[in-house]
Amino acid sequence: MKKLLITAMLAAVCGGVNAQVVNPDSIIDGNKYAKTEEWPEDGHLPQFRNGTEDLFRWLSFNVRYPKEAKKHKVEGRVIITFVVEGDGSISNVEPVQSLVHFVNKEKALKATGMTEEEMTNHFGNLFQDEARRVLNSMPNWKPGIQFGRPVRVKYTVPLTFAQP
Repeated sequence: MKKLLITAMLAAVCGGVNAQVVNPDSIIDGNKYAKTEEWPEDGHLPQFRNGTEDLFRWLSFNVRYPKEAKKHKVEGRVIITFVVEGDGSISNVEPVQSLVHFVNKEKALKATGMTEEEMTNHFGNLFQDEARRVLNSMPNWKPGIQFGRPVRVKYTVPLTFAQP
């Protein structure tokens, strides 16, 4: 049941996945990323092994809810970016934003002895660390192809940590 719940949450969340081609020759805001709207018919986006369902299954078996967050009934959401390289490997895994929700804030404040700001930062970092760990451990993808050549593609993915 737990695996089904995680898979269902991932399926709902991954509707917000965003992909863009990364052009190593273009620099935007100090980063080597360029968004293009042009995707030829003979090209395709990167694909995780056997597709999206396989990605959901892999994530459901590999994402670990941080024990301390579970203990204090803290939930969270991490927006994270990564690049699928032209060889299918994963690079540039970076959390962009994290949101934290306390199921029982007063109880968590008392139990941890932290201020609300300290707790938000602490648990946000725990969720970011787990998101970074699991994405860095992903197996290679089938690379994206554009105009007959492998391309780097940047993804933005929200990962939600919610207690059943």
